[in-house]
Amino acid sequence: MRTGDLTEEKELLYIGTVHGDPDGMVLLLQLLRCENPVHVTVEVSPYGLSFRQRRGRRLLRLLARRFRRIACASDFPVKKWGQVQAISAQIGFPFEYRASLRYCRDEGALLSCLDLSSQSMQLIQGGWEELISTKNLRIICQQDPENFKARTARAYALASTLLKEKEAARSFASVRGWQRDVDWQRREAFLAAGLERRWDKMERGKLAYVGGWHHLLCGTECGTLCERLACLHHRRILLGEYSKASPRTVNDRLEAGVIINDSTEH
Repeated sequence: MRTGDLTEEKELLYIGTVHGDPDGMVLLLQLLRCENPVHVTVEVSPYGLSFRQRRGRRLLRLLARRFRRIACASDFPVKKWGQVQAISAQIGFPFEYRASLRYCRDEGALLSCLDLSSQSMQLIQGGWEELISTKNLRIICQQDPENFKARTARAYALASTLLKEKEAARSFASVRGWQRDVDWQRREAFLAAGLERRWDKMERGKLAYVGGWHHLLCGTECGTLCERLACLHHRRILLGEYSKASPRTVNDRLEAGVIINDSTEH
């Protein structure tokens, strides 16, 4: 592990993302290189990774083939359907994992994955086959194509408001539901315990946590990850906010391994 560039004190760096962000791979890789953490923990479960390794490519091929067949009579190119891009991003390896893996391999930092496999299993086994079913794709084709980037931008705008304004966060409908959601509480407790163990093992440097922005909310009184670890020296960064101040070049995209094509498969 690297030692020469570590700071004397420890810092927990929360990096909040909108899952499926089409620019996320490039931006997160830039941010990690800038912050230079010695350990990166990504919000993805062992089961989620294993399932994607075993069956992800097959599901993506099925999704692309079925949707092209159904949409062949449409006036819109396949790539225009943000709804399908969102499904593809969900089934493929998350950009948070890919960017973190790339950074850790390049810089010699530690990489770990943290989330509840039991909940991932329920979500995947209970919904992914339905997502790519012919029935669901026909329903999507009857809708107006959605701009995936615009939807991501709206999600980041909401996240920015709720992260900055505690009153707005407390009144947010989802937050009120989390207070009564046993599964939510169990998951946040699991994430907090796992992150705290990693923190305790560190002597110095930055520990980065890369996950959904809602885990970073504070002042909600519903036990978010950030609230549970409020005693630790930390900093929060919303990836969408970082993007506003970050130049993006062709070289950045090439270095991050981003390939732009017309396929719904990533």
